[in-house]
Amino acid sequence: YILAFGSFLGLAALFVFLALLETNKVTYPGIFMCWWAIAVGFNMATVAPVSLLSKQLPPSWNGRTSLIIQYSFFTGRVTGAIWGGAGAKIGMSRYVGLEIAYVGIGAILFVAFWRDLKAKKG
Repeated sequence: YILAFGSFLGLAALFVFLALLETNKVTYPGIFMCWWAIAVGFNMATVAPVSLLSKQLPPSWNGRTSLIIQYSFFTGRVTGAIWGGAGAKIGMSRYVGLEIAYVGIGAILFVAFWRDLKAKKG
């Protein structure tokens, strides 16, 4: 549920940001609040899969999977910084639109793997 809530919060903030862009009502407080909600939402969403992954895989894989997860986070940060710099070049509406599409793909995967994401009990 944390994954769903974080994704929904980030997606809602992306839609608000897109609405601000399309209506030309961009202000510093509006951008800050959208940025804050996006950051909090997607940071919340990334915590759950990491925790659940450690419950699904054998304990002997814990060290390797932890490294892979950290490398994927670092790769995401670098590519995110590069992609963030491209926003001014391609247009912010297109930029936010692609971010919304990424969240849509994640939502489809979330629904498809819902039963497998639940933590084991016991």
